[in-house]
Amino acid sequence: MKSVRPRPALLARAEGASRPLQVHFIVSRDTHTGTYFRYHSLASGLVRRGHQVTVSSQQCLAEPAGEDTRDGVRYLLAARYRGDSYLEPTNHPLSFLARLRAAQPEADVHHLFQPFENSAALWLRRRRRDLASGAMFVWDWDDLFTGGLLLNHRCKNWSQRLSVALTGWIERSLPRRAHLVTTCSQFLAQRARTAGASDVEVIHNGFTAAPTAARDPLRARFGLPADAFLLGFIGWTPTELDWCLQALERLDERVLLVCCGVPFPPLAEPQRHLASRIRHLGKLTPADAGALMRALDVGLLPLARSPFNESRLPIKLADYLSAGLPVIAADVGETGVLGRELDGVHLLPPEPAAWAAGCAELVRGALEGRPLVRPSAAQLAARLSWDTLAGQLEAAYDRVGARLARGFVGRPISSSLST
Repeated sequence: MKSVRPRPALLARAEGASRPLQVHFIVSRDTHTGTYFRYHSLASGLVRRGHQVTVSSQQCLAEPAGEDTRDGVRYLLAARYRGDSYLEPTNHPLSFLARLRAAQPEADVHHLFQPFENSAALWLRRRRRDLASGAMFVWDWDDLFTGGLLLNHRCKNWSQRLSVALTGWIERSLPRRAHLVTTCSQFLAQRARTAGASDVEVIHNGFTAAPTAARDPLRARFGLPADAFLLGFIGWTPTELDWCLQALERLDERVLLVCCGVPFPPLAEPQRHLASRIRHLGKLTPADAGALMRALDVGLLPLARSPFNESRLPIKLADYLSAGLPVIAADVGETGVLGRELDGVHLLPPEPAAWAAGCAELVRGALEGRPLVRPSAAQLAARLSWDTLAGQLEAAYDRVGARLARGFVGRPISSSLST
């Protein structure tokens, strides 16, 4: 990229001044699942550090444009139009144009999240317009789509085929167009470097501390038996749910499986006898899901070895740990990396039978008086609180800003500031 004079706030911070940044997060749409918790938690963490953050998004449903403020973060929501039965939400022509025409804030940093075409087009447009003005452009990559989540995806129409093709182009081309790429895993960090990224920062998914509560009242609230040993499977990715059922089969009647979020599939004939030991609570609010975790005994995180699972770091890992739960997980990707560093994570092989057998053995031991190691609250706060991670993101912005300042016509930072 051609060296240009960075925006004044970036230059001032490069000199050591504590000047607040104007940060612009660009996201695909206002769905309160998955990556929403990553970008909103980082945004609110930056606000608590004194910065101004605006999120440009799009309505989740067919609604007119709107504006909102959440935890000190300003949200600008572009209009969205009907027709998603035939067109993808990310490339619906009317919604796409509404997104490009919506008012956008001036900013020192433009930070795009995920590789979706409606938000990437806005980021690329701002890059073309504002790169010469010294703004910083950042891309956050928290899931591998091409060759990962979309590996076996079968497109139903031209709109899906277009979306898949554009997502692949974005994942291949954005790393070299960004001043900084943030990822949630070492796997994606290496992918970004291979694709030409000049600077990469791994920022894990964290947790927001919640008030403690007694277990028995929470169990009563959710209709769960007070004397059972409760295993929890929480989230929206059901691929390895069967691993949990295999583990449940190996355990006695005292053990129940509690699920929420994921649509529970019909039980196969050999597993129908487990129906009385499964509690499916449907879709819960984030607050209720957090309360449910505090009613459990163990959090489950089975993961098959795949490019998609290697690339991601499920947010529920930190959520389970912050609820004080020991976690039985699979040794895959960043989950394995953190699991070897954090107390309370028990890693098992990422194969169905081996994971189920290992899980059952650990639970059986707990029932027989050999309790599982629990997480350390102090260790967790130091590593994975969103305030800690927002500080890491701020430091990454400052590092890249200092590099841009040094590169400005080859002069020292101080002389650049004085001109």
